[in-house]
Amino acid sequence: MADIFDNVVRDLADMLPGAVDGVRTGNQFTAKCESPIELAFAAALSISSTISGFDVRWGRTPGDRPSSFLMIEPQAQIGEYRVDFLCAAIDARGFLLSECVVVECDGHEWHEKTKEQAARDKARDRYLQLHVAGVIHFTGSELFRAPGECVRETMEMIRKVYHP
Repeated sequence: MADIFDNVVRDLADMLPGAVDGVRTGNQFTAKCESPIELAFAAALSISSTISGFDVRWGRTPGDRPSSFLMIEPQAQIGEYRVDFLCAAIDARGFLLSECVVVECDGHEWHEKTKEQAARDKARDRYLQLHVAGVIHFTGSELFRAPGECVRETMEMIRKVYHP
C-alpha cells in the first residue's frame, strides 16, 4: 500500500515545478494581488487547484466555459467593498453570489489598529456576510507559515456552500 502512495507523491512532485512556473511567469491574477500575503495565497490556491485537476478561472469572464470550474476573482467588488478574493465553484448555472466565499488576507499593518478601524472592519464583515455564503480571514503569519492549510480551509468552505 505504501508503494501506491509513494508513487502518487512522486507524480505530484513532478507536476509541482510546472505549476509553480505557471504562477511565477505571469498568470493574470498576479497583477491584481496587492501584497505579498495575497500573492502567497493566490499562488498556493493556483498550484493546489492545478495539481488537483481543477479548471481554474481568474475572475468572472464571459465566453466558453466548461461545465464546472473554480472561479477566483482577486480584488472583487461587492457593493461598496473590495475584497481580496471572491471564490466559488461554478457550474452550468453560472455565477451565484450567494454561493461565493470571500477570502481576506489580513496583514497586521492594515487591520484593527484603532477602534475606528476595528469598527469599519466589523461593519464590512457584517455587510459581506449578508451577501455571500462565507467570509474567511487569514493573517499574514498564517499565510506565510502554512499557505497550503489556508487553501485547504478555503476549499472546505467552498465545498460546504456549493449546491449544484
